[in-house]
Amino acid sequence: MKRQDCYLCISGNNHLLWSKSDFNVVKCDNCGLVFTKLPSTYVLEKFNADYYAKDYLTNYENRKETLAKRFLKRLKDIETIKRGGKLLDVGCSTGLFLKIASENSQYRWKLFGIDINRNSIKFAKTKANASFYCASLHGEKFKANFFDCVTCFDVLEHDADIRGNLKEIYRILKPGGLLVIQVPNCKSAMAYLCGQHWDWWSVPDHVLHFSPSVLSKILEDNGFVIKRLFTWEPAKEFVENIRGTIKARVTHFLSLNKILSKLSVVPLYFLWFVLRLIEKEFDVGGLTVVYVVKR
Repeated sequence: MKRQDCYLCISGNNHLLWSKSDFNVVKCDNCGLVFTKLPSTYVLEKFNADYYAKDYLTNYENRKETLAKRFLKRLKDIETIKRGGKLLDVGCSTGLFLKIASENSQYRWKLFGIDINRNSIKFAKTKANASFYCASLHGEKFKANFFDCVTCFDVLEHDADIRGNLKEIYRILKPGGLLVIQVPNCKSAMAYLCGQHWDWWSVPDHVLHFSPSVLSKILEDNGFVIKRLFTWEPAKEFVENIRGTIKARVTHFLSLNKILSKLSVVPLYFLWFVLRLIEKEFDVGGLTVVYVVKR
């Protein structure tokens, strides 16, 4: 596969959406996947090693109260479908979701976490009652049909090998096993309003950019049955991203910039509230969450 080919369908037909520095974000004309073209000299693993350094872990820990509330909601949703068993959190970072699961679950889970970052795994081992592995998903050879549930929160967008990752998850899940995914929604209202200033483009860290429809088709084509899919929008992130976009677009007018920054907060929270009312119907929330089971 050439670097300009689609990471999903291998088609070389795509068109440019926008560019930033050395990176082009394009949309495949064949399957509809939006992806970041990486230069032939670019090594993603090196970028990830640099990006997810100590400062990132500090920032992650600073957000842990907010993240803990979100993870608790996901846990409750999971337990409406699966009630205990073996659970693997892919890209587990500091192990926060596994900590929440071990402390709040009504059921008996045997917990596992895997992440490529040594610092994350080292930290996680001190915080959560789980088995942790410092490796890629393919690097740690779990047994086939081993897990009852696999979670991928904000993970799949980082790796170009979506087909390989889903194939491996399918292999290690038991028949009827549950896969839970959260990814940014590139067809969200926030992505539309912010354009290339949308924070969750996060180029080049995010290689794949999923819409709910494209993600659904990928999962169905790889042997999964969709049980539930929805989008949602964190209020604080929405407001801060829109305000950041306003600042970026009027950066040459400093006085206007300050006025808009002060005036924009209340209207933006109102806009977030309106979008929240319609996001279930039109899938316009900034994050997509999907629950699927192995066929």
